Amino acid sequence: MNLFDKIPENFFSILVSKNKNLYIDALFVLRDAFKQEMSISKENIISRLINSLEDEINQEDFSEDENVSDLKDNNITGKAYFLLRKLEWAGWIEREMQRDSFEEFIILPDYSIKFINLLYSFTEEKQVEYNSYVFATYTALKFASTEKNETYNAVITAYNNTIQLIDELKSVYNSLGRFHRKMCNQDDVNNIISQHFFEYKEYSDEMIFPRFTRDSVPRYRLPIIELLTEILADEERLQNAINVAYSSKRYKTKEDAENDILNKIRTISEIYENIGTTMNEIETKNNDYVRASVKRIQYLLTNDKELKGKLVNILKNSKNEQVIDKMIDQLQLSRQEYLSNDSVYIRTKNTKKQGKSMPVKQSKPIDSRALYDFAKSLENMYSNKTINEFMEKNFKNKPFISSSEIELDTTEDLILLILSTIKADKSSKSFYYIEDSDETINNNGYLIPNIKFTGAEKENFKRITSLLLNRTFMVNRFYDKNQGTFRSNSDYRFIDRNIDLFREYLEIAGYRLLKDSNYEVIYIENEYEYNKKRLDKNTTIFLYGLRLKFDEDRESVKLNTDTIVSVSDIIKTLIDVGAFNKKPSDMDIKTALSNLAKFNIIQKVDGKFEDPETKIIIFPSILFAVTNEKITALSQTISILEENVENGENEEEEDSEE
Repeated sequence: MNLFDKIPENFFSILVSKNKNLYIDALFVLRDAFKQEMSISKENIISRLINSLEDEINQEDFSEDENVSDLKDNNITGKAYFLLRKLEWAGWIEREMQRDSFEEFIILPDYSIKFINLLYSFTEEKQVEYNSYVFATYTALKFASTEKNETYNAVITAYNNTIQLIDELKSVYNSLGRFHRKMCNQDDVNNIISQHFFEYKEYSDEMIFPRFTRDSVPRYRLPIIELLTEILADEERLQNAINVAYSSKRYKTKEDAENDILNKIRTISEIYENIGTTMNEIETKNNDYVRASVKRIQYLLTNDKELKGKLVNILKNSKNEQVIDKMIDQLQLSRQEYLSNDSVYIRTKNTKKQGKSMPVKQSKPIDSRALYDFAKSLENMYSNKTINEFMEKNFKNKPFISSSEIELDTTEDLILLILSTIKADKSSKSFYYIEDSDETINNNGYLIPNIKFTGAEKENFKRITSLLLNRTFMVNRFYDKNQGTFRSNSDYRFIDRNIDLFREYLEIAGYRLLKDSNYEVIYIENEYEYNKKRLDKNTTIFLYGLRLKFDEDRESVKLNTDTIVSVSDIIKTLIDVGAFNKKPSDMDIKTALSNLAKFNIIQKVDGKFEDPETKIIIFPSILFAVTNEKITALSQTISILEENVENGENEEEEDSEE
């Protein structure tokens, strides 16, 4: 059916007229008036319009309206009648005459009610009770499980509510994108703060926060799926639903009715099976928006408007030996190295021998569900706290123990020992780490590996201190290649928890330990400039080029706030600014980027450094390797050099004139 077979041709004309705001406000007055009424007298409607929109009607000029000839009186009453006639002409309202009194009444056509409600929904982003959709779906299906004749109606109700639910969640997701785009177009900090704490916070409190604090979806998701599965498994009940559907005259054949019911059941099931992903995406996008807003504010507050130009100028002049020397000298990168027997080069020989293939033994299939349930039961029974308490009891303040010293008086002790080896890591979950052994021992009748447990705090301190001295920078957020996602750095968190101890220790050695909480970067500086790593020319140019790309990315403020560029992007930028005349050799690219990766300034996502398509993550540590102050100082140095060159040329010109 064509849309305008259902609604009048002039229906949308009032929405594009110069008086559109008044017409929409008038429609909303009608919406309130008709909440409980089927029809209202014309005089009553006129009175409501005047009472609600007196100022707007008085101020409005209808002189350019195409129906202005209908405006008989230019007073407020005349304008109100004209307004009503305009709505009637466009088809938003209709008039009917009472048989007994000949009084005119106003009614709203069905299509008009739908459009008015739609327009109204755009004007107020009030909280949608999405939980009611979930509960209504569950209630309908649960009722139908006892009243099987209601199965068809229950499926229809569940389907409609589920579609509304997912539409609302999509709306929330897209609204976050709208907030982000609006934020990116702001150049004033006050405007961003105003948007965040008024517009966004109000929206978040009403539309986002309730979705993650109420439990309708996790509570009813599985029961809903189970109820739907029961319908599909009950042939008699399903057939009854098909018969009811067919008798409703909505379908041409029973086959059409059956296909529609089955499709609706499958759609509901699929939505609820995947709704966790949808909720996670909303949460991620919400967190990304908040992080992007903070980064945008930081950028606008700290950004030197001429900083990019200074960086470009520095890179352009990097071919000047005096400039590149200054660029290298300004870098504060520590590299703790020493000479040992392992430093001597030894050529390795290939001693690999071809062995005989071993036959593969067929094992019995494992019930994955049972295994999963067992693991979950153990996880629920024994928390990290319980395991740590068990190990603390056995450590007895000793720096290390072996599994032979652990008391295995009960089966529970054995389980706790097993879990303690599984959960031992270098994160904050356990206070120890393990050293595996091939040796097997007998402990109270249990044949177990002879594992060494060592207190992790001391070992972590030694390891991380050495790491920091060798790499200068430690960042909290890095890319885990195994998991394929960004995650928090346990080493960073360890330093953060013990930062006073690290500072005290490093201070003795002549190092300052610094931390930036905004960018989550911890780094060191040597007050005597010992152990300073001097980068080569190419690596230095790459470093400054990466700083330029990082600033450009911060300025754009994408939702994913991690700065990720390709190797080709970096090289193109360096050629464009004049730092390189042509692409450096693959070896030079590899050497430069590998050097910077060692200092936790960049990280390779995958591939090879010399591959143009390889993605590079630029960490915020680059802000402290190439600071704003250093950029400004270098820029001033270049200005002085250029001035000296000009003065020298002028002197030569004067000499030649003489």
